[in-house]
Amino acid sequence: MVSVLSSMERVYLDSNPTAKAVLELVKSADEEQICYDHLAFRTFGINGHGIDALATLFLDYGYTQREELRFPAKKVRAHWYSPPSVPQFDGGSGVNGALPRVFISELIVDQLSSQAQDIIKKYIKISGSGCRHATLASALGSLTWKEPLYSEFKTLERESEYAAWTFVNGYALNHVAIATHRLKSQLRNINNLNQFIEENGFKFNSEGGTPCPSNFLMVSPSKFPVLTLSSLNVLCCHSIEIYPSRRLKNFIGEMDLKLGMRMLSLQVHPESS
Repeated sequence: MVSVLSSMERVYLDSNPTAKAVLELVKSADEEQICYDHLAFRTFGINGHGIDALATLFLDYGYTQREELRFPAKKVRAHWYSPPSVPQFDGGSGVNGALPRVFISELIVDQLSSQAQDIIKKYIKISGSGCRHATLASALGSLTWKEPLYSEFKTLERESEYAAWTFVNGYALNHVAIATHRLKSQLRNINNLNQFIEENGFKFNSEGGTPCPSNFLMVSPSKFPVLTLSSLNVLCCHSIEIYPSRRLKNFIGEMDLKLGMRMLSLQVHPESS
């Protein structure tokens, strides 16, 4: 289980250098350890390519399905899964530490416009039984359908950020969240952590009403605060690093990569502008 999660994490961090930099920063100040509160994935809820495509892995390894969550405005539903009670690696960090909770969501495709549905259905048809390999695709950072066309991406983006992100990233890990209450230093206080990150060059904004650095979000899914490191989080500032350059080249061609990487950004960290 840990090896699979580690591969998913590696794909995410390789595609999101700002998130990787902040994780390393926090680890360096907290005895080289961080604990994830949760991992989050996105899917298309159509023809077996939705939540169940990824959930099987976690259920097979002892995770328990919990409540269903619905977000009508986004046309999204989700399930979250609690980890099994198993001995943890002493001193482990990230996915090598305590097993995190898992959130898997799916876009309710049949609630989209006919044009958006046609695009998604075309690629799902190409994928065929690719949903059976969702875990492998996530671990490798690969799509189960062909590389998207830029024009079709733009069509989806105009209607649904979620659809556009999933169209390009597939089953890849969408974001991780640090459980700040499990940090050992003064950084366990979320305000201290925010200040520490900002003092180290990561600029904050207040998108969504909560102060957050360029691709991070302070949220409270439980009674404990967490810091979300998002490859694209609609409640906070969007990261420009959501699409690996190699994939951008494949479906944008010779367009300027910086322009392409700003497609879903709001405010960004200076290092990536």
